[in-house]
Amino acid sequence: MHLYQVLVAAAIATKDLQGAGRWAREAKTAADRLGLDARRAQARRAQAMVLLARGEAERASEHALAAAAAAGRARLGVEAARALTVAARAQAQLGDTAGAQELDAQARALAPTGLLGPTVVSRPAAGGLPLLSIRERQMAELAATYTNRQIADQLGVSEKTVEATLRNAFAKLGVNSRGELAELMKG
Repeated sequence: MHLYQVLVAAAIATKDLQGAGRWAREAKTAADRLGLDARRAQARRAQAMVLLARGEAERASEHALAAAAAAGRARLGVEAARALTVAARAQAQLGDTAGAQELDAQARALAPTGLLGPTVVSRPAAGGLPLLSIRERQMAELAATYTNRQIADQLGVSEKTVEATLRNAFAKLGVNSRGELAELMKG
């Protein structure tokens, strides 16, 4: 079943939403045939990912929450957390920052640190900063003190990854320098 999620994600990444929908339907068919909560959770999350990519955030949230519930019944904490991550992204797309933050916190409580990666929305700072991904916020905070090379070494990523992530954070925050970024991140 994990293969279907990979195929759905790949199709979404290449903007092939029709293909992504087809893979999500196949995942659901396979899950229904097996009748296992674990497979249903994965299939529902795949469906939620497609709906979110199509801009149907409300339906995506419903599917993602159903996926989280099925994963919970199957005692699959990481799968439940991944589904909650999709639900959080859907809530953020709907403009429900508080709901997105609550789902983010639930996801983080279920999954070991680092397993969810940068896809979960990050709480905006007190000044109402735009939502940054967890990884963007983490690197933005480190950028006030460390060089890109030091950040890369500390996080176990390439220096190019740090550059790209900080570039995205700069763009979202509307800043042009590390000094501006540091001031903004202080709140």
